[in-house]
Amino acid sequence: MAAGERGRDVVPWPSALSFRFGAHVGASTAALACANTYTSFSSTYLPTYLHAYLHRPP
Repeated sequence: MAAGERGRDVVPWPSALSFRFGAHVGASTAALACANTYTSFSSTYLPTYLHAYLHRPP
């Protein structure tokens, strides 16, 4: 195999790989952030709301 062919073959791989890896990490980070936000929201706001709703004056 000629050096030119090998170079042409190999060049696209790192960029495609890093792009795919970056997209995967980005999606995972976004999913984790959403889960964290939802968890903190449901663990702080919902109990307060339920407590106020259940113990509202008649």
